Amino acid sequence: MKKVISFLLIISICLCFCGCDNKDKVLYMSYNDFNNVNAIIDSSTGNSSNEQLFASNVCVVPLGQDNGGDDKLTGKAEILVNVTDNTICYADNIYEKLYPASITKIMTTLTALKHSDLDAVVEVSTNSGGITESGAKLCKLKKGQKIVLRDLITAMLTYSGNDAGIEVANFVAGSVEEFAKLMNQDAKELGCVSTNFVNPHGLHDDNHYTTAYDLYLIYNELLKYDFFLEASSRVSFDMPYTDTNGKAKSSKYDNTNSYIIGTMSPPEGIIVTGGKTGTTIKAGKCLAVSCTDSDNKQYVAIVLYACDMSSDLLYTQMNELLSQFKK
Repeated sequence: MKKVISFLLIISICLCFCGCDNKDKVLYMSYNDFNNVNAIIDSSTGNSSNEQLFASNVCVVPLGQDNGGDDKLTGKAEILVNVTDNTICYADNIYEKLYPASITKIMTTLTALKHSDLDAVVEVSTNSGGITESGAKLCKLKKGQKIVLRDLITAMLTYSGNDAGIEVANFVAGSVEEFAKLMNQDAKELGCVSTNFVNPHGLHDDNHYTTAYDLYLIYNELLKYDFFLEASSRVSFDMPYTDTNGKAKSSKYDNTNSYIIGTMSPPEGIIVTGGKTGTTIKAGKCLAVSCTDSDNKQYVAIVLYACDMSSDLLYTQMNELLSQFKK
């Protein structure tokens, strides 16, 4: 407990004094460095006497300065980061704990990539993941089907199949509970100090939460994997599998991201390269995307609770956020 409290204090100090306008400075301490911390931070300058303990290529916003300013952005939290230059373009309420809904599946993907082989063959353990919640999106997997892990994850990202998330978890860690432990461990290693995952899909649980900033950290890490952008940018995906009789079959799943399928367009000059949608009653409508601008600079944009279930403002809100880099 003392170690956890000390770590949180150090992170708080870093958030208070680190800025994003100097791309050459180290900006964030990684969780892996925690046990080796011996640096003293000068409270007047924010400088560390041992800067090698801090990880680069991450951007932070000082506490109290994530107050947005665009009255057209009415979601509960928004963040837009230029990950090419490591600069924050827009930040509003990015440290508040909120429900991520199916954006959870980006963490599921990262944990699976870190702890398993994409070419492994998964044998489906339950029908539809045992999920009975009304309205939950399902790939309608059947017990005994055999699916290559990369295809299972692609279906999960494309169609947001919650049962696919269950099967990824069961295969990688043996159970949802053990997989959630891995998710939380991997998240902490990225510096996600305000996140707690209890499942791999994002169906509501009061103890399953994160922040816009922590989701940025997760997404930023995923950009290191070409597979993620390839999988999440598919308009549709024909998932091959072997049925219980050993017969080769496939199921087609359409992407839930309106940018990807072309029913919504981002602002002029922006190309959406991937992302993940999320929707539950308590999380509202959420969206995380990566994109490039006309100068081929890369961005990560996240909106949490952009609107409630009855509204169609999700992409209007995201377009307003994506316009911030020009302002």
